[in-house]
Amino acid sequence: AADGHSGTVLMTDTAEETPIWFGSSGQLFGILSTPANPRDDTPPVLIANTGANPRSGNSRGAVTIARWLAANGIASLRVDGTGIGDSAVDTGERGRPYSTQGDLDVTAGIDELSRRFHAPVLLLGMCSGAFHALSAAYDDHRIGGLMLVNLQRFVWDEGASLSVVQRSTFRTTRFYMRHVGNPAVWQRLVRGKVNIGGITRAVAGRVLRRVVAATDPILAVLRRQETRVGRVRRKMRDLRQRHVPILFVLSGNDPGLDEIAEYFGAQGRQLRRQPNVMFRLLEGADHTLSAHWARETLLGLVATFLRQRCSLVIDTGEPAPTVARTPPTRLDAVFVRPVAIDTTGSAA
Repeated sequence: AADGHSGTVLMTDTAEETPIWFGSSGQLFGILSTPANPRDDTPPVLIANTGANPRSGNSRGAVTIARWLAANGIASLRVDGTGIGDSAVDTGERGRPYSTQGDLDVTAGIDELSRRFHAPVLLLGMCSGAFHALSAAYDDHRIGGLMLVNLQRFVWDEGASLSVVQRSTFRTTRFYMRHVGNPAVWQRLVRGKVNIGGITRAVAGRVLRRVVAATDPILAVLRRQETRVGRVRRKMRDLRQRHVPILFVLSGNDPGLDEIAEYFGAQGRQLRRQPNVMFRLLEGADHTLSAHWARETLLGLVATFLRQRCSLVIDTGEPAPTVARTPPTRLDAVFVRPVAIDTTGSAA
C-alpha cells in the first residue's frame, strides 16, 4: 500500500493504530500508534524488540506502553525486527538478538519516525532491545532520550553464544550476599543441593572483572590503548555531554546488576552520578516484568522520566509507588534458578 500502509486501521478512544511496512525495502513490519489528541512538538517513541518476541512484547507490555503513550498525546512505533513476527518472514531468517541486524532494524525505525514526525525520537527497550537502543544512541544524534529496562550487556561480541551461561545459570552476587545467612540455605549446602563450586567460580569471576574495571585507567596507560571498559565509559560520557536523558531500570536481582557493576561500580554508582541518568531498581520484579504491579510501576517511572527529564506534560498514569515486593521463594530454586534470555519468543 502507499506510504507503507497495510490497509487496516484500529481505532481506539485515544489512538489510531496503523500496521505499516518500513525499512529500505519495506521488509519490516510495525504498528504505528498515532494519538487522537497529539501534542505539538512531542517526540515519538520507538519501542524496540525484546529478544525474539514480536511487537506486542512480554505479557503484551509493548501494547500497554504504546496505548498509555497515546493517551498522553505521544505517538509510538512498536516493531518486529528482521525474522521476527511479520518482518521478512518469506526469507526464512530467524530473529537474532544482539546482532548487527538488530542495530540496523532500530535505525530503520528511527528513520521512519523521523520522516513522519520531523522530531527527535525517544527509544524504549527491554533486555536486548535496550542493548540495541543504547548502541544506536552512541552515534545517532536524532535520538532525544533513552528508556533502558534490564540491559544485560554493554558490549556484545559478534558470534558469541546467546546462552550467556554464567548469566543464566547463577543468580546475581547481590542475591547470594542477601541469602548467605539463611539457615535453610546452609542446610541445603550440607545436603549437597547447592552448586557451591559453580557459584564460587561465578562470583570470583565477577569480582575479578570489577577489579579490572576499577584499575582501568592504569591498564589503559600500560596497554597504550583504550580498553573495553574505557570505551563504554567514554561513550556514556558522550551521551552526557550531548544531554541525552537516560532512564535506566533494573529488576532487583537481574543479571544486569552484575554487568553494570563491572563497568560502573556497585549498582552502577559511577553511571548514576551522571546528571542525565535516572537510575531505578524494581525490587521483587523478575527479568521480564511479568507481574502486573511491575509493569504498572515501570509506567510510573516512565511518566516521571518524561516529565522531569524530557519536559513532557503527562496527565495520566501517575507514578505508582515503588514497593519492595519479594515473592515467596522456593529454596530448591534459590541458588540455581535460570534467568530467561533472548533465545525464543517466550524468553526475554
